Amino acid sequence: MRDVVPAHDGLFSVVGGGPSLALTYKHLRGHVAAGNGAHDYLIENGVLPYWAAMMDPTEMLADLITPHPDVMYFIASCCHPATFERFADHPHVVLWHTPC
Repeated sequence: MRDVVPAHDGLFSVVGGGPSLALTYKHLRGHVAAGNGAHDYLIENGVLPYWAAMMDPTEMLADLITPHPDVMYFIASCCHPATFERFADHPHVVLWHTPC
């Protein structure tokens, strides 16, 4: 499993999707965590998230995220089985429980 970042005095950016991301992604600093579809957008624009969290129960989420070998994924237990299939061979996946 990927190492956890030790405590630090640095910055941490949490990124959701939406139209404003096109204007704000260049201002991200420190370790980056992406939610759902923001993941691929960030990577396509040169920002590699350290973590990505997914909790959308719809099947379409599996097609929105392209697994990257250097990202740790937190997949909610309520996600669609297609999402779990998409990440079946990825080395850095954590299952977490939340009501979706």
